[in-house]
Amino acid sequence: VDGLRPALVFVHGGGWIRGDKRNVVFLEQAIDSARRGYVCITVNYRLDASRVPCIKDVKCAVRWLRAHADDYQIDPQRIGAYGNSAGAHLVSMLGVSASNRELEGDGPFQDYSSQIQAVAASATPTRPMRRGEANPGLAAVAPITYVTKGAPPFLLFHEVTDRLVD
Repeated sequence: VDGLRPALVFVHGGGWIRGDKRNVVFLEQAIDSARRGYVCITVNYRLDASRVPCIKDVKCAVRWLRAHADDYQIDPQRIGAYGNSAGAHLVSMLGVSASNRELEGDGPFQDYSSQIQAVAASATPTRPMRRGEANPGLAAVAPITYVTKGAPPFLLFHEVTDRLVD
């Protein structure tokens, strides 16, 4: 696969209800990765506390990237994703839920896979819901729900002093 480059998808955080792909930290990380030979995109998604539209949007972004792999000299079998906080949740879902048709949404590029080959995530909200917590329906969008033996490699890292994400 000479001449083809790996790609990285950067997904911002913001509690699923705020944030923007133009966040300077993410842009700097994408630019630094591009200098190292990766094709990088930063993506926005619908801001929605239910998380489902957010997941559908980032999955569509990966399908778009794969559909345009020739245009950007991307190896479609080497796409990874990085996210922080809510973005970490979303890239984790990219890593494990490609087989779930309901989460693909009805966006374009349905002939292409949203499956990524690697996940890096920081401050990932992974703690299971406790009994009595709000919105127990969120189990349907919990990455642990979709983990299979064929899941791609994950690198999860977390700051022990983080007071927002357990």
